[in-house]
Amino acid sequence: MGVLTISRELGSGGDAIGKKVAEELSWELLDIEGFAEAARSYGYVRAELERVDERSPGLVDRFFRDRQLVYLDIMRAIVYECALRDNYVILGRGGNSLLSGIPGVFRSRIIAPEDVRQRRLVANEGLSASMAEEFLRHNDQERKSYTRYFFNVRWGDPGGFDLVLNTGFFEEEAVGRMLVRLMKR
Repeated sequence: MGVLTISRELGSGGDAIGKKVAEELSWELLDIEGFAEAARSYGYVRAELERVDERSPGLVDRFFRDRQLVYLDIMRAIVYECALRDNYVILGRGGNSLLSGIPGVFRSRIIAPEDVRQRRLVANEGLSASMAEEFLRHNDQERKSYTRYFFNVRWGDPGGFDLVLNTGFFEEEAVGRMLVRLMKR
């Protein structure tokens, strides 16, 4: 039937939306847990993934590119395998960039205004407002650097998506229903 990629900002609700869409469509979900499990078959362990997954490499890591290149090869292999199987929701992992231009792939992005994202982190993660603000700033910068380093694209550029949905405007449930309807078509 198809493949849905979901790029999302932290605090936008994109993870929950992706899980709900996969469940509603009875599709497989490639999230961090699924990615870690698949990466294990390539000999990667969770601790190694957490050092590089959706993070830009540090200065020292840039001198020793082998770790990043192996990670990128594994990530590509896993994302391509999921796309070949069809009926997959792929959360992050550069899916929108890796699967660009491939028929049957719908690339979406979930965003929200910074104040909405901050309130959600305060409510859901128990952070103070100032900690949530700093965490968002740091996470956004990491993802910008990661996307530029690994895919040579600007993180969040709307031209890289078929649809961008704002959960500050639409409720998460409504966004999920829209994506389900689109994928069924």
